[in-house]
Amino acid sequence: MIRTFPSDHLLVFARLPKVGTNKTRLIPAIGADMATLVYRALVGRTLAQARQLIGGSRCLATIHFTGGEILEVQAEFGHDFAYCEQIGPSLGERLK
Repeated sequence: MIRTFPSDHLLVFARLPKVGTNKTRLIPAIGADMATLVYRALVGRTLAQARQLIGGSRCLATIHFTGGEILEVQAEFGHDFAYCEQIGPSLGERLK
């Protein structure tokens, strides 16, 4: 049997939203709680766009995550994506 894979694959890099770990440069101006809310809104918008893109197409989307365990991340972002943990000490290494 020949397996076929989607020719298009969307990769989304995201961190599990936790107070004090997201949008850290905004924290001095708006506080850790508000920075986390901003991050959640931005990730939510990104994932909504991803869902729109993959809906009805042969495109596959994978969330490359950090900052938590896979079950926490799936609970936060949804079960309709594939997941892969980011590996590497820096963002540059994780993007490779």
